[in-house]
Formats: sequence, C-alpha cells, structure tokens
Amino acid sequence: MKILFVQPANTTNKNFINSIFKKIKITSIPPLTLQQVAALTPKKYKVELVDDNFEKIPYKKKVDLVGITARTCSVLRAYEIADEFRKYGIPVVLGGYHVSGLPEEALQHADSVIIGDAENTWPQLLDDFEQGHMKKKYVASIPPDPTMIKSPMRNLVCDISITATIQASRGCPHNCEFCALPNITPYGSISRTRPISDMIAEIKGIKQKFIAFLDPSISIQPEYFKKLFTAMIPLKKKFSAYANIDIAYDDEFLELAKKAGFKSLSIGFDSISQETMNTVGKKINKVENYKEVVKKIYDYGFSVIGCFIFGFDTDKPDIFETTSQAISQLDLDCIRVNILTPLPGTPIFHKMDQEKRILTYDWSKYDYQHVVFQPKHMSPNELLEGTKRVIIDFFNMNNITKKILLNLKKDLINKDLNYTAMITSYLISSYIYHQNLVGLNPLIRKLGINEIQV
Repeated sequence: MKILFVQPANTTNKNFINSIFKKIKITSIPPLTLQQVAALTPKKYKVELVDDNFEKIPYKKKVDLVGITARTCSVLRAYEIADEFRKYGIPVVLGGYHVSGLPEEALQHADSVIIGDAENTWPQLLDDFEQGHMKKKYVASIPPDPTMIKSPMRNLVCDISITATIQASRGCPHNCEFCALPNITPYGSISRTRPISDMIAEIKGIKQKFIAFLDPSISIQPEYFKKLFTAMIPLKKKFSAYANIDIAYDDEFLELAKKAGFKSLSIGFDSISQETMNTVGKKINKVENYKEVVKKIYDYGFSVIGCFIFGFDTDKPDIFETTSQAISQLDLDCIRVNILTPLPGTPIFHKMDQEKRILTYDWSKYDYQHVVFQPKHMSPNELLEGTKRVIIDFFNMNNITKKILLNLKKDLINKDLNYTAMITSYLISSYIYHQNLVGLNPLIRKLGINEIQV
C-alpha cells in the first residue's frame, strides 16, 4: 500500500530571491510534521513525500492514500491539492493547526481529518482505512506519550537544507491569547519532553553542522534542557532555538547551552508595552528588564534575534517609533517582525470575530504579513505602514553591514567563524522573510533597483 504525503506551498512567498531558492531546492528551516508522521507509519506501507514549494504534485500517481498538513496561510493551497487528488478517486487526510481549529471546513475537502497530534491517531486511522471504514474525524483527546514521538524520516526530503531542524518538546503553558499552540487542542498548554536518549540519537544522525530547535521555548522546562545540553556537549554541533526572557535569569542554563554549542537565541519580546504583555497573557515578559536580558545573553556569547508583533488592542500609532528606538537601544543582532494575526481557534480570533472586526476570511492572507482585522486604535493601513517602517529602519544596508562586521570581529578574536555564519544566515533569511511585507526590498530600494516579482 502506498501513501503520499504533500507539503503545500506557501503561496504568499512569491519574490525573486525565493524563486531562485525554489529552482535549486534550498530551504533554510525545513518543516518536520510530515517527516514525523511518515516515521509513525508502519513499515509495510511505502511512503513518499512531495514538497509543493519545490516539486510538481503527481496527481496521477498510483497511491492509495494522501496525507496533507497545512498552516492557515497555506491551507487554501492544501484544499486545492486535496480536491484534485479526490477527483482521481484518491482518499485524502488533512491535519495541522488550521484543520484542528476548523475541522468542519477541512472536511469539505477531505475524506478524514486529524485533530491534534498524530501519534495516537494516525496508526488507528491506517488500521481503519485498511478495514474499509475510515472515520471522518480522529481526535487526539490526550497528549501522546513522548516516547512515541519518532525521529523524522529526513531521507524523504529532496531539498538542500541549510539548517537541520529538531524538536525536543511540545506544548506551552503560557496561554498567550494570540498563539495557536496552547489553544487549539485541550492539552496544548501541557509541556511534554522527549527522552534525552532519543534526542541524542537523532542529533547524531543529522549530517548538517547547524541545527535549529523548533520547540515553543527551550526555557519552559529548564531542568530537562540542562540535562539535554550536558549530553549534547560531545556532539560538536551548533544550535539555535526559541526562548522566553526568563532564560537570562538562569546562569547554569546559559553556561550549559554555551558548552552544548548554542550560538543563537530567538527571544519573544513581542511588545515593548507592559500593558500589552499583561493584557494578552504573557506576564512573564517584564519590559523594564529587556535591556538587562539582552546584555546577559550577549555576555554568554550568543546572538540575539528579537521577535516583535504589532496590532495588539493596546497598540497606538506611536508604538512603531518607540519600538524602533527600543530595538536600537537593545542593539539586537537581528529582528523578526510580524503583524498580529488572529488564527482560527485562538481566543483572539473568537473575540475579534464576535466584535465583527475580522476583515477577510481569505486564509492565504493569514501569514503575519497582512492586516486581516480592524485594529482598535489605528486604521489597517496605519498598522501595515507602521510595521513596514520598523522593518526598513532595521534592515538597511548600513545596519546589516555593521552587524556582520561586528560579529566577524568577535569571531576573529575567538578564532571561530561560526558566530558570523549563524548571524549572517539569520539576517539574510529574516531579510527575505520581510520582503513580502515591505513590498519592495529595503536594501534593493536603497540601491534604486526594481525587484522582480514572479
């Protein structure tokens, strides 16, 4: 029996640089979901994975079942793919955060949907499929045993991955109202960790030198990660990860992370307004401590990527200028800027939907780069243009050149160019990510060159 997994393309990322990456099949942060589901599949099945970002979808291929996962911004493309396969009589299973949040919508394009994690439900679905009575819905009502989380089948992917990805934990207890992770499933707020022995075995099998942790935050379970870091030290790899600001208050954690090979940490500052952080449920963030946090992380030799979101109900038009000033004062190595996006299934979506503030249900616009709701204290255009200004202020040629040269100087002193390589790759990938939001590359604009859209 043959199963085809399909990763739908993110149709919003259409620009010149991404078109080059597509042609030579390069990706910076490869997704893990379908590779993990493939690893759950019994050996008696023949599995294949097609990435719509790089490959043509083989609709006429003789397969028995198709599995597709999608984020909200790519779910419409997932529906197109699913509909086409079903025209040929091939049953389709859909999963992912969006499907878990809106299963009835997804069922209009699928024979079955998986709600929540797949470890408990995918094997049952396959048994039912073989028996000829696959159900419409498979709901993961309890979190899977972490020992069931398999190492992904990386050999299924044909692209050139600059960085490998890995996941040691799932779930986040912070319950931020804008985040899908803790809100889509009943157990999303429960943090679960994989066995350290499994993690070490997986890392040993990864050929890339640089590995990115895709965990919600490595600071959620500090004692677990201290043990993991200790076991990682002999592996001689380089790592990056997401973390909350409380990481700076644990010197033992930072020291072990440094010894394990961590070079970069993405910190979810989200906003420079304490009122905002309190309102959205992220009280762990103390804005008055941001500068101290960044300095502490720098003292241990890590680069810091600051993540920010604009469009909260407490944001007013002056938030953009004050944030740009704060970013400059914090002297961050790189930034990631998103427009608040009320994803289906989250408290903030339900609230805005009830208040009739949702401006569009075109899910392809739910990519953190479009304004899809009516902001409370500004117009949609003010939110968009203000976010663009923050991006352009940071991603200008002088600033990026300065960041790279400063890190190169550090590496020459330490006789280790890995730091510069890491931060340069983040600057480039973040720069490319922000192209679509700004509309015209800030660097290319500065040079007076028109960008080619494809």
